[in-house]
Amino acid sequence: MIAAGHRARPAPPPAWGSPAWQRQLDAVRAAVAARTPPQDAAIRFWAGGPGTVTPAGLWIERAAGLLERDGLDAPAAARVLALTSVALADAFICCWDAKFAYWSARPITADPTLDVPIPTPPFPSYPSGHATVSAAAATILGHLFPQDARALAAEAEEAKNTRLWSGIHFPIDNETGAALGLVVGGMVADLARADSRAAAR
Repeated sequence: MIAAGHRARPAPPPAWGSPAWQRQLDAVRAAVAARTPPQDAAIRFWAGGPGTVTPAGLWIERAAGLLERDGLDAPAAARVLALTSVALADAFICCWDAKFAYWSARPITADPTLDVPIPTPPFPSYPSGHATVSAAAATILGHLFPQDARALAAEAEEAKNTRLWSGIHFPIDNETGAALGLVVGGMVADLARADSRAAAR
């Protein structure tokens, strides 16, 4: 749906070695040092590594559970899955545009002693893909299932936070990704509203 990823490109992250960047690294160190067993469990649930359905697949499974719970018929179910997939695809496009525009290093590059419990992905850090796709999916699903909007937003927040708890991302990676995902999810929700209005005519 989005014409080009750069149209939603966020501002750059703090420069390596700057005071703002140092505060980001300090926040990662603090989060990793204070990690709890429930946070460890959440990290592994949302990791979406090789051999899993991937982070995006977790949101497709969430959508499938909602449409099954509500007993949606085939056309309605197809609409939910299509809109969720569009939000996820556009979120990836926008996120990866920014990643390769800025080429931001990961926290573990700055501090190889970080206790990182899962593999650090081999591509740029800023913004967080998990945060971007989770916010986008939660936004469109919250539009389609408004009674679940708060729970979905909380799940997206947890998915985002796991990337800090694990030492995979800086806080700004996560916050910027979440903001980007909200924009993308909102665009897809606007498309869904326009489609509903057209169908009602």
